[in-house]
Amino acid sequence: ADVEYWFGHGSGFAAQAAAYEPSTVVPANGMVTAIAVKGYAISGDRPGPGGSEPIRFTVAEPQPGGQLKVVTTTNPPFTLPGAPGGVTTFPMSQVSFKCCRVKAGDIVSLDARGGEFAVFGRAPGAVTETFTSGGLSQNEGVLWTGTPHQGVELLMRVTEQPEE
Repeated sequence: ADVEYWFGHGSGFAAQAAAYEPSTVVPANGMVTAIAVKGYAISGDRPGPGGSEPIRFTVAEPQPGGQLKVVTTTNPPFTLPGAPGGVTTFPMSQVSFKCCRVKAGDIVSLDARGGEFAVFGRAPGAVTETFTSGGLSQNEGVLWTGTPHQGVELLMRVTEQPEE
């Protein structure tokens, strides 16, 4: 049976995208079957209908020293709505290549080319890290170094089918 993990709650908080937060650590080996995000795109570099923006999800493996190593990223990109409206669920059956087999301890992140997104909530004790880079930063093997943001959490739910 699928297991859902909610990552975050609370009011929207506009911040730069390409974020992950510690509670998105995968608890068991398995397959991600869906990812849900609460919130919307405020602005970005590729506005679509109604102000929507392309986003991707990445599975990354924590490395010694605190960096993350990209394992895989969803392709093609999904579209986050450009107006408030609740939770949007993205089924992983729509991606074109291997995604999203995960191992316990991996990180699942929300990634965008740039812009502002209302997909964060204020939460005492939470820490969300953002990563910004030019170029092909979502390719397999790329290393990320995060910048922590205290009291902020990503409003994302991951549904995983654990291995038996």
